[in-house]
Amino acid sequence: MATAMHRYHLQPTSTDDSIASNFTNPMRMTSTSSSLNRPVEMCIFLRTGNVYEFTLDNGGMVTASSLQEMMLETLEMTEEADDVFYIWLTSPLLKLQLKPNHVPLKLCRQWHDLLEKFTNATNEQIAADEPCVFFQRNAFYPKHKELQITDEKILRLLFCEAKEHVLDGVYGCENDEYEYLAGILAFIEHGKYDSKKHTPIFLSLSSETILPSRLCRRRSQKTSQRASQKLSKSFEVENRVLSHWKQVSSIVKCKADCHKNFLEFLWKMPIYGSVFFTGEIEQANAGKSIVGNNLKLVYIGINRDGVYIMDLRKQELLLGLLYDDLSWEYTDQNPNDEKSLPCLWLEFDATEGSKKVSKLLRIYSKQVSINIILFFLNGSSLKVKVNPSFEHHY
Repeated sequence: MATAMHRYHLQPTSTDDSIASNFTNPMRMTSTSSSLNRPVEMCIFLRTGNVYEFTLDNGGMVTASSLQEMMLETLEMTEEADDVFYIWLTSPLLKLQLKPNHVPLKLCRQWHDLLEKFTNATNEQIAADEPCVFFQRNAFYPKHKELQITDEKILRLLFCEAKEHVLDGVYGCENDEYEYLAGILAFIEHGKYDSKKHTPIFLSLSSETILPSRLCRRRSQKTSQRASQKLSKSFEVENRVLSHWKQVSSIVKCKADCHKNFLEFLWKMPIYGSVFFTGEIEQANAGKSIVGNNLKLVYIGINRDGVYIMDLRKQELLLGLLYDDLSWEYTDQNPNDEKSLPCLWLEFDATEGSKKVSKLLRIYSKQVSINIILFFLNGSSLKVKVNPSFEHHY
């Protein structure tokens, strides 16, 4: 897919040379010298697919807050955007929202050490992993403030990021919810619904851009008209998406309306705005032994409101807990056991039949400590005594 790249030297206000290119394997951060005081070429990515390349004097010492200011000026965004977005370092193995005083280039040079500390990746995976600098949603930005945003530039960036999460299946939507959102995306991708042109076959051939992979159907473009008529009877998902697309087309006037409608739907979900990381869980009633239970690989989402457990394979939400409904404890990795993992213990009430019971959930992940700092200590209202050494993790 062609990606728009914009080049700048030192100051975002200098002359830019905007080009479109197949930006498939960029050097995300390169230095012309081993010295941190020499010029550095740095690429900053947006979830829109755009890339901004800066040549920074003394780039090795540039902080995340400086990059934040540069991006806001480059994108000509309002002061409101300064709170909505921030600088992240992300890779397939690890995602970190940086603090204002963090120096991205220094963290990039330490990236493999961070992967060893905070992931279970193999040596081969670590060697192949490379971080990118992203300008994306601030994980701490309150949802109630986001609901009040009217700036179309901000809403478009938020939409593009939310769309990625929807297509990746990490929000755990029900099928009918995915189909409704696909109707909005179809309008954005293909314009107003046209019954003569927009058939179930047409939609199935481009479904990867509007539906999670598990709901997509792959079919040959050479399908005959006769075969199409027979197959259309089985296109239940596509037909429902077409119905939503038709409905959306009668309501919205432009893509900006779709961005807002898409976000408004997701804002109703507690899981919206979560930071996700992988881990393993085992669950049992409090007071009973949980030793020997099978571990299940899951996605853990954490935001300002709560904790959410996703089934990776089925892309289903297994559990969602608001902070007011749980108590928690953290235990670090056992220094005498290399195979042990940091553990987040969650205790909460549940209903079994007509009885209320206490449940205990253990989440094992090397990234638990990072995300405790992000949300349990900084982003939520929970007050729990913890070891001050947490701050040295990240």
